[in-house]
Amino acid sequence: MTSFLPSSRAAPSSAPQVLTDTQIKVHIHDLIAEYTLTHHFENSEDQPIEAVFTFPIPLDAAFLGLQAEIAGERLQAKVVADTQAVRRYDDAIADGDSAVLLRQPEPGVLTAYLGQLLPGKKAEVELRFTNELRAAGGQARFSLPTMLRPRYGEWDMEAIEAPEYDVAIEHPMSAWVEVSGMLVDVPVHCVTHAARFDHGDGVLHLTLERQMLDRDLVVLFDLPADLSPVAQQVTDGDDSRILLSLPLPAKTSSRPLDLWLLLDGSGSMAGAAIEQSREAVRAVASRLGEDDRIQVLRFGSQLVPLFRRPMKATAAVRSALMELAESVDANLGGTEMGEALIDAIDGLYAARRDDVEPVVILVTDGAVQAHELVAARQRAFREGVRIFAVAVGASASVEVLEPMVEACAGCMERAVPGESVDTCVVRHLARARCGQPEIVKLAWPPRAQEITPLAPAWPGDVARWIARLPNGGDAGTIQVSLYGTPLLTNIPIIHAAGTERDSLRAIIGQHRLRLAESAGEDIAPIALRYGLLSRSTSAILVKLRKDGEKSEELPQIRRVVSMASADMLGSRMSSANHSASVDSCSFDYFDIQASARRQNDDDDGAVCSASKRGRGLTAPDPVKAREALLAIAMLLRQSLAAAPHHILPLCDAIAALDESLRSIAAEVLRDLPDIELTSVASSEQLYVVLVEVFKLDLDEREEIAYARLLANSAKLDYREQIFLLSAVIDGGQ
Repeated sequence: MTSFLPSSRAAPSSAPQVLTDTQIKVHIHDLIAEYTLTHHFENSEDQPIEAVFTFPIPLDAAFLGLQAEIAGERLQAKVVADTQAVRRYDDAIADGDSAVLLRQPEPGVLTAYLGQLLPGKKAEVELRFTNELRAAGGQARFSLPTMLRPRYGEWDMEAIEAPEYDVAIEHPMSAWVEVSGMLVDVPVHCVTHAARFDHGDGVLHLTLERQMLDRDLVVLFDLPADLSPVAQQVTDGDDSRILLSLPLPAKTSSRPLDLWLLLDGSGSMAGAAIEQSREAVRAVASRLGEDDRIQVLRFGSQLVPLFRRPMKATAAVRSALMELAESVDANLGGTEMGEALIDAIDGLYAARRDDVEPVVILVTDGAVQAHELVAARQRAFREGVRIFAVAVGASASVEVLEPMVEACAGCMERAVPGESVDTCVVRHLARARCGQPEIVKLAWPPRAQEITPLAPAWPGDVARWIARLPNGGDAGTIQVSLYGTPLLTNIPIIHAAGTERDSLRAIIGQHRLRLAESAGEDIAPIALRYGLLSRSTSAILVKLRKDGEKSEELPQIRRVVSMASADMLGSRMSSANHSASVDSCSFDYFDIQASARRQNDDDDGAVCSASKRGRGLTAPDPVKAREALLAIAMLLRQSLAAAPHHILPLCDAIAALDESLRSIAAEVLRDLPDIELTSVASSEQLYVVLVEVFKLDLDEREEIAYARLLANSAKLDYREQIFLLSAVIDGGQ
């Protein structure tokens, strides 16, 4: 889309922030949440400004309305076609009037424009949304993102809408959560913020004061053991819509898996997120069986497999996984998630076994752009590989990960600091072992049409369906059976009323919108019917000013710069590798070393830094050099077989060679960059390189020893040695 901003308008400026405060009010009744975000803006300058604020919302959030108070007048926005909204907004700004425009540049991302805020004036913008709580594994989860995490790569939106970050910025936030209905008396935990809890008149109140917009707001509820299904009916024009929420019983299975565990090792994972990744490895290791096969792949600017190939999950392999979990770190630069997924999918396809489910479990903060995952998503769908994801961190990019996971018939879980990632991974393993979602048979009322499941029905989750009832009226009841066995009979369909009715209608509309978008259908009629935001629709309101009160000049653009995420900032600002004097940041701030590496790497990543310096590696007798290097590889291999945690120093390995090979081995290795003949660390690094160069076939014990060395060498870029030694042995063949 070309920029809709008038070319005469001033460019974005680094002037003081105009967002002064945010208030969040949440009401949760049963498993439906309604919430209001109230943003307060102030223009402390002596000229009119235009505030531009980009922020996240849950992907399933249904828009309920926008109000704004400008110059003492409270105005209500209307949802119209995006082109119409933009035109009305720009016309209002050009006429000197004030206006608010709310657009959706990407799924899960909104941008609010507040134009012609006059000097010294304040404005209040109030946004209302609703969505369902996610319920699985005996817990219900309310999650509200408050900031967009920095991402690796360029945003696929207008430059003015792409978020900026500043480590010196603070955006104050207060929140109030009110709980009624089935969750009022169950155990509850706010895992992201310090909260005060109060009970009274059958309502639970949570109060969060003096907080910041630097992390998600997450509240967990233990579901009642006797949770019942709910079927609600709401009027929708001449028809009715029914939303059925059905808790499914949990079950266990020992079905074997071919599993690739993908761990994000990029710089943005530093801090609590990477410790959660270590927990994921331990959780997987403790629950694998002898019939499973496992590979662990860390990814960043490069891919680092734990094993050279997928391993049968024997007791020795599981023990090695437990040990090697501690080597997982956020030291791999950027986030090449798409490449890692394709590598895993190809590996699963190449080693596929009949009747064994190929599965990827991805643990990441999702700090990539959505378009970078398109190829992986398509390949996973084509090869029948399910992708399950655990989004970790204080502000994980759920809006990037969830569409990919849904397209691959998988499932996504969240784990912010304070939540156990083990639980999420274990649930994914249980789902994967089931092979397929539950086959649920529903006997709807005879007139029900367009019956649509909203997500795969996994055991232990609360599954949901929507249906249309032509011409409205009383629907009757629904009967349920699971694998042909009656589960529940005569679930009554109740009519929603009051605010619950409005929320339910918006939720159903949002589900219909996402289903139509996934099918490639025109979404504009659905969005307009339900008053929802989409890529085709926006919300607009205009404050018409009297003559003499209109602004006589175009406003200066003032972007609301985002805070840095709580977990990322805390870990990086304490690091000696990063300057505390840096006061503003882009994504590269969180990985300065990776940025420098990317600038120095060749386009194909194959040519090493030594070759760029014009340095080569030659041997007077290539045949002898090959023989010497292979002999050293065998000696190092034998030393590890005798003592898996100890390796022969290179100087001792050279001394043990046949006399005819010693001098040429010493000559080649002395010229090899970053190798010291007396260093045990160099022996470990060289063995990793020689295994790759000679493609050595290792048994299980040797593979585990190799994996330990590979984990120790993960911080080193040893592509240079592989490149140079490969050239030597190629010359010796």
